[in-house]
Amino acid sequence: MAAAGIQNGDQITAISWYKLSGFEMSSGRTGTFSVSMKNSTNTSTDLPGVDENPWSVYPNPAQKQVSVKFFTDKAEEYTITIADLSGKTVQINNGTTLEDETIVSLNLDNLSSGVYFLTLKTADISKTDKLVIQ
Repeated sequence: MAAAGIQNGDQITAISWYKLSGFEMSSGRTGTFSVSMKNSTNTSTDLPGVDENPWSVYPNPAQKQVSVKFFTDKAEEYTITIADLSGKTVQINNGTTLEDETIVSLNLDNLSSGVYFLTLKTADISKTDKLVIQ
């Protein structure tokens, strides 16, 4: 069933991103979370500033373990590397993604406190983010 005004085969010409903030009355805690929708018929948005391959590295700063969460359209090989500030690779993790969401947990026990670069590579994705280990 298509949404009102959208027919099968229609091309999406814009994507809206929303950031929602919440306040929980009972505990007094506040928080921010993101909402995203996946369009399974269009694989490219071609819109500036839209990340087609969202990912997250958490917790960051980390202590003994960090998780990398990312999405792929198919099962494929991945490599996650951690490099120190000089660019020397200090840890490599290889595996196969799942279709849709993949979460990889990395053990950080052998790494000293400091700043590192975590890189995720697949056939379709190449992303790097700063990782702080406490």
